Amino acid sequence: MNQISWTERYLKRASLRCFLPFVFLFMLPASEARPDTEFFGASLIMVQGDASEYLDAIEVLGPDNSPLSENTKISYYADDRIVLDFDLSETPEKMIVLHPRPEGSYVFHIEWGYETSVSIMDSGPHMDLRNWKHHLSEWQELEEVGLNSFVCPEVASSEFPDVSNTAIVEAVREETGDWAQRGYDPGDRWIRLAEQCASPNEYPCGVSISRISLKISVDGSGRRKEILNVDFLIPMGC
Repeated sequence: MNQISWTERYLKRASLRCFLPFVFLFMLPASEARPDTEFFGASLIMVQGDASEYLDAIEVLGPDNSPLSENTKISYYADDRIVLDFDLSETPEKMIVLHPRPEGSYVFHIEWGYETSVSIMDSGPHMDLRNWKHHLSEWQELEEVGLNSFVCPEVASSEFPDVSNTAIVEAVREETGDWAQRGYDPGDRWIRLAEQCASPNEYPCGVSISRISLKISVDGSGRRKEILNVDFLIPMGC
């Protein structure tokens, strides 16, 4: 793969970006810090902060090399972290292409892991408990399939810690309060549904992957140096 063609591709794709006038805030994790920068729908993402010493950009593509949906929101955070908030058309299976700075000769590695969360479902609408408990996978090395190109595989999991119905109801009660503070008060709708959950995996509850995390590191001075974290926020519920 030509590693010096990122500028041309970035300029071409930047002209096609769609900046949406409205974001459905209630689907976003309330605990996320406010990002420094946000934009939509670019598969080639310029790197900022300390990581830019090693990388010019990262590229995130579908398994058939398709670009990200124009509705995918991309946020930069000050702690060398990039968050991609996928829309319903996206799947976790991605090709990640790193575009190093041309003056360097670096060896990169990517580790990945995921977390699961509980959703409360109501035949379409759902409440996602992204800020509550999670099952956290072990970190694994991504396969490098070409020069600085890595494959993030399709993955599914319903693993979750053993929790009681009382704990689920209390978590839903807290999330309902958060929604109300942000201007949307659903009443006791979701609390009544949560009371029917015999376990996290029994309807109207369900467990699915809510986040995939990538840790990008570079070899240097006899050890790996972690330079960038990338999170994929995965749509949940049904």
